[in-house]
Amino acid sequence: MNQTEFNFLVTNVTAISTQLFSIRCSMFGSEMSADESNEMETVEFDLQKEHENFDYQSILDSGYRDINSLETELSSAMLILDQNELDDLLNKLPSNLPNLQQKMTGEQLKAWISYALNSEDDESVALLNQYIMSLFQVDDEIHDLIREAIAFDKIDDLQDQQEDINSEHIKIEDLLTAAEIESFRAFKWLFERAELDNTQIIELLFSEKCIDDQIVFESVYKIIEPSEELHTMVTAKVKGSGHDTVAEFLDSVGFLDNNETA
Repeated sequence: MNQTEFNFLVTNVTAISTQLFSIRCSMFGSEMSADESNEMETVEFDLQKEHENFDYQSILDSGYRDINSLETELSSAMLILDQNELDDLLNKLPSNLPNLQQKMTGEQLKAWISYALNSEDDESVALLNQYIMSLFQVDDEIHDLIREAIAFDKIDDLQDQQEDINSEHIKIEDLLTAAEIESFRAFKWLFERAELDNTQIIELLFSEKCIDDQIVFESVYKIIEPSEELHTMVTAKVKGSGHDTVAEFLDSVGFLDNNETA
């Protein structure tokens, strides 16, 4: 496996795992809602509808764009990988699904996600993801804490360990997931510590769930409190895109800095 193939493998497996987590959070939320409403009949989770909430192509494109900025980390990870162990994990994957060591399309990502959701007894994807994450020496305990906070939209445990959590622990995928499942308390806590640049913030605001859901967009925008420069960039991108209600909101609210309240 060469460096390019490894880079695509890491990006594709990360995208699959992140979206699986997000969809499973939604499934859990649906089950909780059914329990709270005391519905007697079985509530079926609409996977196809859930797929429609995500722009899988944009998610992949974002990951592929990040490869250049992560060149050092990816090169370091490849230096310490055990090729035999990685090959064993890859050989456990189904051979009829798209090659994870090449660029994929949104439809191919969807195929992998559908497979993983419908084959819960097959842990091959999860084991591959665990091995890849271990190569980057990610603090799994902290990231598990972040994911749990997003899943339940509770920040108590994050607060308790805030001295151990810094911007390196917070991935843009975490923020995208929090926005997509409307975990706004967790989103705010994480965003304030994420140190994102304007390009990454725009990526958040224009993720499919955010830009297509007025309530989500407004909530995320007010948490972000964009500077005048960023507000101008977002407004220019929105106008002419067909998102008229978002454009009206931006015109009415103006820019928000950290000294103003929405």
